[in-house]
Amino acid sequence: MAGLAGVRRHRHLVAAAVTGRGLSRRTILVWVLLVVAVAALVQMDRTPTEQYNAHDHGPEELDELPEGRFRVFAFGERQIGSVTVAWKGRHVDFARDPAGRWMQASHAHDHAHGADGHQHGAEGRAHDHGPDRHWHDDEGHAHDHGGQEIETPDAAQITEQFEISARMLADRALEPDRPLAEYGLEEPEILLTFRDRLNGDPLAVLRVGDLLVTGYAYYTMLERRPGRLLLIPRYQINLLLALAFGDEAPSLVPVREDARDGADNRGVSVGGEAVPRRA
Repeated sequence: MAGLAGVRRHRHLVAAAVTGRGLSRRTILVWVLLVVAVAALVQMDRTPTEQYNAHDHGPEELDELPEGRFRVFAFGERQIGSVTVAWKGRHVDFARDPAGRWMQASHAHDHAHGADGHQHGAEGRAHDHGPDRHWHDDEGHAHDHGGQEIETPDAAQITEQFEISARMLADRALEPDRPLAEYGLEEPEILLTFRDRLNGDPLAVLRVGDLLVTGYAYYTMLERRPGRLLLIPRYQINLLLALAFGDEAPSLVPVREDARDGADNRGVSVGGEAVPRRA
């Protein structure tokens, strides 16, 4: 009889729970949490995944030597938040304004840069530069501290160049068979640093060393891929130098010494040479 009474009591409790008469606060809380968890799972399933890795380590195909031309970077212009172009001990910074438009944030400074692309002082400590080292008038023109107007590229020009640079192609990848100093990569004159738009971390740091003997391509190396030499056409690097340093930048193609009026000797990049030459 006792067992029968227990069964009847259990049925009574179940019926009360279903009808809501005996529903406890704890039961309500469990159901609410269950509904919230299901809604969260549905939302996660509908949310698109991130289209790039903020801590990119370079193209995966560099694990093996690729054949033919290939992309150097695994990110696009929209993922870039700032760029530093360093050349012969000077550097120029590009950054986005609060609206996301590109601007030249600083002009050529005589500072040494480390592998992180930042200025390093006499004690070796890294210093980041502020967003602007000049002032702008009401029309948006840049001026140096002496009041002289400085010619700078506009947002459209910078955007177009960084779209091109993000799609930069290398002609070949090689394994270095000599010390990096012999390729001009131990202390390169050109250092290109691309930083993440989300957190400011480096997306890529490209060391640019000597030109090949033909003068049509540079020996380069991604800092995160130290075992690979990338042969990148001269014009792709020098377009960035021209954006930052204007007429001071090297020509896009070699200049023939025997050409009249310094006419360019136009051709295509080749990657068969093993002996570097200085720019």
